[in-house]
Amino acid sequence: MESSSKRSKISKSGQYSTSSNTDVVNDCEEYDPTTPMSHPIGQKAAKRKSKGKVGKTSSDKKELNNMTKAMLERSSAVKKLAEAKEAANFSAMYDILMKDTSGMTEKQLKDHELACNFIRRKLGE
Repeated sequence: MESSSKRSKISKSGQYSTSSNTDVVNDCEEYDPTTPMSHPIGQKAAKRKSKGKVGKTSSDKKELNNMTKAMLERSSAVKKLAEAKEAANFSAMYDILMKDTSGMTEKQLKDHELACNFIRRKLGE
């Protein structure tokens, strides 16, 4: 029997095989139109994706807006807290400066004078 490169039918179902490999049965899956077929993305789309130029979705924009809003609210709260602490510190320093020293001992008067000098330097007087 001569070896040829032509294909010949080997079964009643109409399957083909090369003459050199007549033992192998070809298992082909049938086409199922219900399954979605995927294909690779094109070259331009791949470049856009790698460079980050893919369009933002509306949910990304909403999330970014929410995050920005939360950061602004937090910043405002931190600023108010800092102002409250500064007011409390100023009030405490004022109380020290205006404290009645008539009943203090020598040591207490010396410590009070040091504290008053420190406060005055801090306030820039």
